Amino acid sequence: MQGHIGPMVYLVGMEAEEKHRLAALLHSVELTVEDRFGLDEVCRTHPAELPGCALIDLESGAFSQFQSEHSIPWPQPPPLSLVVIGEAGVDVRTAVEIMRQNAFDFLIRPLNDQQLLDCVHRALRHDEERAAEAAARRNLMSRLAMLTPREREVLTAVVEGGSNQEVAIRLGISPKTVEVHRTRLQRKLGAQCYPELVRMGVLGGLIPEVPALPAEEDERKSARG
Repeated sequence: MQGHIGPMVYLVGMEAEEKHRLAALLHSVELTVEDRFGLDEVCRTHPAELPGCALIDLESGAFSQFQSEHSIPWPQPPPLSLVVIGEAGVDVRTAVEIMRQNAFDFLIRPLNDQQLLDCVHRALRHDEERAAEAAARRNLMSRLAMLTPREREVLTAVVEGGSNQEVAIRLGISPKTVEVHRTRLQRKLGAQCYPELVRMGVLGGLIPEVPALPAEEDERKSARG
């Protein structure tokens, strides 16, 4: 897997003949293809920062096995787009259930080559945004890891809200020191403004959700008063 910089397409649970045909088709449009027996392995090993798509043979049981081994519906989207391929006789209830479980699409055999390629390209485009967010999170986490314990403490306090004076009282330091730390934090993390610094703190897991910004809190107090 190392060295891959483009999108990945996985063939999961495919019969040999179909697997070779689909691999040749996908290679013809310069996509990287890998064969996998189980969907769980794909979800565990696929690089989160890479757009990906898994073509899963419904008849192999790979999708249903993955469902039975994990909480359904999943608490978060899978780490790549899932396209399930089934036979023409699949009932509507099964098809609906597959889509409800975070599958990107459900295709019916016999597969038209252009239909399949169009679906794969749509699935990869759909996954690009998730991959970009994963890359941004990884970059942010590496920056957060470079902060000193005091800087993390100040960042957490700043992100949770409050003026420099309030943060200073809470941490037992001067407002001027808070301002110095805040300026340094914005530079280290690449944040251009306070709201961006807040969102970075949330994304980095310092607080569970976005707090009200000072201006928003003032408006709420005025409304209550």
